[in-house]
Amino acid sequence: MVQFHKNSGPFTLSEIAQLIQCSVDNKYASKIIKNIAPLDTATSSDISFLDNSKYASQAKNTKALAVIINENQKDILPENVIALVVDNPYFSYAKVMQIFYPQSSFFTSGEIHSTAVIEKTAKIGKNVHIGDHCYIGHNVEIGDNSCLASNITIEYSTIGKNCI
Repeated sequence: MVQFHKNSGPFTLSEIAQLIQCSVDNKYASKIIKNIAPLDTATSSDISFLDNSKYASQAKNTKALAVIINENQKDILPENVIALVVDNPYFSYAKVMQIFYPQSSFFTSGEIHSTAVIEKTAKIGKNVHIGDHCYIGHNVEIGDNSCLASNITIEYSTIGKNCI
């Protein structure tokens, strides 16, 4: 499997539970989670989540060590899968994703590449990364802490804060 980002794990189940503000039985607290994976490909060292009932069949058969899930759906998990019960599984999963794969400094470098072309009427926020060979057109607005990778053309647009 090709990975494009560095995994900052592993983390204990206790650390993850604390992050997403849910409880975990002490007998599982020291279990190690090495990665994040979809329900259908997760292994016994992965964490996954279920927020959309469309994926309930995958949850019933998952091999994940733990699944972030809401109270109403927790009973569909296999017996050997640890349920991390939260109100908003999708949001909690995003928080877990951030600790496993923290945002690269590339995205917050504030660098504007020397080959980027930015029209004089464009408004660029603070700490914006603009990659090589980008073109930022007239009256374009880009919010603080946003990132444009290489070879991007933006015209007639407003991009908010913290966008990639």
